[in-house]
Amino acid sequence: MNTKKRSLKTLMHESLIFGFLFYISDFLCEKFKSSRIVQYFTSYDFYRRKYETSLLSGIVGKISPGIKRRHKVKFAVSGAIENSFIVQKYKALINSLLCRKISYTGGGILTFGITTAVVYLVNRYLHLGRSELSDFVMGIVMLIASLPLIMSRQSWSSVIPKSRIVGGFLCNLADFREDEIRRAHTTGHGFKRSLLIGFLLGLATSFISGAYIVLGLVGLIAVAVIIYKPEVGCLAIVGLLPFLPTMMLCALVALTAVSYILKLIRGKRTFRFEASDLFVVLFMAILLLGGLSSLSVSSSIKSAAVFICLMTSYFLITNLVTTTKMIRSLSVVTVASLLICSLYGIYQNYFGISEAAWLDSDMFSEIETRVYSTFGNPNVFGEYLIMVIPIALALLFTKQSAKNRFAALCIAGISGIALIFTWSRGAWLGFGISMILFFLLLSRRTMIVYMGGIMCLPFALPYLPSSIVTRFTSIGNLADTSTNYRVSIWKAAVRMIYDHPLSGIGIGEGAFAIMYQNYSLSGIEAAPHSHMLYLQIWIETGLVGLVVFLMTVLLIFKKVFAYYRNGTNTEMKIVSLAAVCGITAILIQGFTDYVWYNYRVFALFWIMCAFAVSAVRCAQKEEATVQY
Repeated sequence: MNTKKRSLKTLMHESLIFGFLFYISDFLCEKFKSSRIVQYFTSYDFYRRKYETSLLSGIVGKISPGIKRRHKVKFAVSGAIENSFIVQKYKALINSLLCRKISYTGGGILTFGITTAVVYLVNRYLHLGRSELSDFVMGIVMLIASLPLIMSRQSWSSVIPKSRIVGGFLCNLADFREDEIRRAHTTGHGFKRSLLIGFLLGLATSFISGAYIVLGLVGLIAVAVIIYKPEVGCLAIVGLLPFLPTMMLCALVALTAVSYILKLIRGKRTFRFEASDLFVVLFMAILLLGGLSSLSVSSSIKSAAVFICLMTSYFLITNLVTTTKMIRSLSVVTVASLLICSLYGIYQNYFGISEAAWLDSDMFSEIETRVYSTFGNPNVFGEYLIMVIPIALALLFTKQSAKNRFAALCIAGISGIALIFTWSRGAWLGFGISMILFFLLLSRRTMIVYMGGIMCLPFALPYLPSSIVTRFTSIGNLADTSTNYRVSIWKAAVRMIYDHPLSGIGIGEGAFAIMYQNYSLSGIEAAPHSHMLYLQIWIETGLVGLVVFLMTVLLIFKKVFAYYRNGTNTEMKIVSLAAVCGITAILIQGFTDYVWYNYRVFALFWIMCAFAVSAVRCAQKEEATVQY
């Protein structure tokens, strides 16, 4: 078998065409490795040393709980919190719930189901209150679901670790230890209390939907888990981002941040800060100033507050995701959400949407619809896809089992189909360029495939779907109403920048609407934003804000590429590279649209930045441990 492989390789090298391609590939790669561009993008150590010797680094080091653990004030504060009434009661409540018999919970659910169904029937026929059929259905479902629980004689603490779903999530993904869940004893108290609670919650359906009550209880359990282990909050932020409205996502980020801070004060978590983080903080400060000094302070301060809250997820992930195992968990959760969104998008293409929206019907009559999944806009869905698909590809090329690699390949393929159905030209362009970068860095032999593909492209064009070719080649065509609309807004935006180059006009749609009407061109009198990321940042925060943002991205890229060149952990190198490629894709699309107009995309951008930084930090930490 090895002889055949060697023979095939020898034949390819001896072939005139392949030999020439191999020679060109090797020559270009060697030249590129020694180029100034590579030297520049892998020179993060210079910034790291400058920061580590700065006064700010010393101040941050003193704040970190990993230093001066014996400080009396800190010890007193952490001890007071640890022994406080609230913390002690919280621990007792968690312990009581875990030790409780499953049959007791089943009894409460049974009572809730029966009461909910009875309340519906009474209200339905006696007209005493709200009567929604969904409550009756839920009551029956709860009644049926309670039956197997009532038959159990075990406690929750003994069953959860064995569960493939809940136990698998907590132990395998959230990194819980089994001893954190298991309890030595099972309580025999609380049966009557469970029945009473189920009865009262059933009565509450006279005023509140039963679905809201169930979701509220699930939410309370989730809050308790996040407070106990804020790392779960990071997984929830990444996994639920496509499905939560903005304010709920902000609440989840805030809850995780509070949990982390409490753990930090108690000395149970650490805080790490470096050069790239400094520019993230500076950009957050500029956003805050942009909200306070805006032409429309009332609306801008709200936008700035949301931006800053969502950017906090960057520091949560970089400080809580501290092991390669957690990086894998974050990757799995991210890709699982990607699969759900992609399947829903494909479903929309065939069954969910009947009209062709967001299209120039004269130029693209062959395209029947554009999908948007859970994002409400096909361009926004495309922005989500191009940032996350590289993570699925990273799982494909890391050391996984054949089954997991096949799953990653299928998910990447399904997501690619969904990306096509968005018909977002900017997303296609960004994704294509990012994939060229990804595969080139993954293997130098990719260049041979690219060169071969370029040579074969003229012969392949007639066989490509005409709708895709027409859509892609229309980039830059001013006959397209969408392109013409953007160009008109860009002209007005440049005039705005010319009059406000340094200070900016403030954050958010309100400030932009006030100023834009003074610069708009005829026929485009109203626009929510400038339709270009870099113009919008410059308009809102001034030249300083744009420079700080670009420096932030540059330092993150330098950090990742420096490790990719010199690091030894292949898995983390690929994961961090995938995250950077996702960032690259959205930055490319940023030339054609204001990609931060959707808050969830804004949050995902900083999550991908944190993803890249955390992967490198975790790998460096484990390498340092091995060397020690």
